[in-house]
Amino acid sequence: FCYSPRGSTKSCNAKEGNPFGPFWNRFNVDFVNSEFYGPYHYDVYHTDMAHQWKRKYPSVTWPVLAFTGAPASFPVQLENKALQKCVVWNDEMQNKAKNFIKEILPRGAFVGIHLRNGIDW
Repeated sequence: FCYSPRGSTKSCNAKEGNPFGPFWNRFNVDFVNSEFYGPYHYDVYHTDMAHQWKRKYPSVTWPVLAFTGAPASFPVQLENKALQKCVVWNDEMQNKAKNFIKEILPRGAFVGIHLRNGIDW
């Protein structure tokens, strides 16, 4: 899934470049098709966009959606910030995070950031 074609072909080119190609290759995933979801987005606060997505891409027909990028804006809009409370990590991920904090990080308070300063910045 991508908003519009990427590159000179009518494709999402989902495995083009790093980290995309190595990531999908690690799991032996190949894409047989591209789906362009533009002009859809995920501003669920100002529109009925969630209903439009569900109508166009029902889960019975589209059980898995693999995106080349986030369909939402970045940074998150203030009105959509409450959606983050719906993300719940499973026990395995919770335990990995707690173990990392306990075993790897120095004792004391810390701040976690997602800093994007590579070639895609």
